[in-house]
Amino acid sequence: MNPKNSPDPLTLQLALNQIQEYYLEIKSMVQNLESRLRGDIIEQGGIKTVNNYYYPPKGADKPVTAPVPQCLQTEQAQILMQSLADAGLLDAGWQPIDLSGSERALLARSVSDRLQINDCWQVFGLLWQSNPSTLRSAYNKAMEQKKTYHFLEKLQKILD
Repeated sequence: MNPKNSPDPLTLQLALNQIQEYYLEIKSMVQNLESRLRGDIIEQGGIKTVNNYYYPPKGADKPVTAPVPQCLQTEQAQILMQSLADAGLLDAGWQPIDLSGSERALLARSVSDRLQINDCWQVFGLLWQSNPSTLRSAYNKAMEQKKTYHFLEKLQKILD
């Protein structure tokens, strides 16, 4: 190491003091957060109420039931939706299974095109309890993605 480029001992000591102050401040913040979390757990009666990610509320394992819009109550619609359920894209209640937002939107648009549904986003927003604007935005985003073509091919094979 070149002595000309190394900082003087006073500068090093000041930097070390600053780092120690930051460390103590961060440590204090972490301890504060931990104590607040422990307090929340005690106040709420145990970790199950705090950590809903790991302990879902009672009844969360029941299938989602949503009203089926009138335009999806036709025989042709039921055949299409059952085909999608048989392929593993929808559950028995016609709710998407492990589909991204873009894939949901592509599925909604494909079904709507085949059934000549004009208000696609409202219909599937109601069925899937989603915001219609979010579905429409996801569709627009999907149309810009390269992987969209593969999913559309998969849908076409299922729906034909």
